[in-house]
Amino acid sequence: MGRRRTRNDPARPLPPGLYLERGQYRARAIEDGKPWVYFGRDHDLALVAFLRWEADGRRARDRSQPTGRELMRSIRKNAAARGLSVSITAEEIERLLLRARGRCEITGIAFDSRESTGHRMRPWRASVDRIDRAAGYTMANCRIVCSYANLALNEYGEAMFLRLARGFLKRRKDRRAGQSVADEATADPQVAE
Repeated sequence: MGRRRTRNDPARPLPPGLYLERGQYRARAIEDGKPWVYFGRDHDLALVAFLRWEADGRRARDRSQPTGRELMRSIRKNAAARGLSVSITAEEIERLLLRARGRCEITGIAFDSRESTGHRMRPWRASVDRIDRAAGYTMANCRIVCSYANLALNEYGEAMFLRLARGFLKRRKDRRAGQSVADEATADPQVAE
């Protein structure tokens, strides 16, 4: 009796070398003595895992974006320190990374994990932000942002971050137009705070 092949959805094409058989995504390879490498049943997660696996076979993995497992370790550490619940999984974090498409969901800046000389933090590295600071780590309460934005949002949230950004942009625009700092303070007292 031959193998039953599940047909691939033409709207969701697979890259060469990745197969969908019996509801499982897999690739043919001799790894640890096994003829197949399995990537699970979820199309998006399997695609990400396959592309990473394929890249690992050819060259060192691109470290510009951490994996769901790496971010999960960070989440557990932060949640334990703050006494927060964690119900999000590494697979769900991978989905959030896919949704972000390599960019901060707040600023749109591309992720980059290169070291920042003289600093302990990598400001443009992907990190998990809790939208509601009082709630724990759940799929609905998390988004992927750059570390720098996460730090800025940390204590006060998005409304204060937006106020800061608007104030910065107004001051920058006024300086370019030749308005002095004293004139700015009288024009908009909230910006001068």
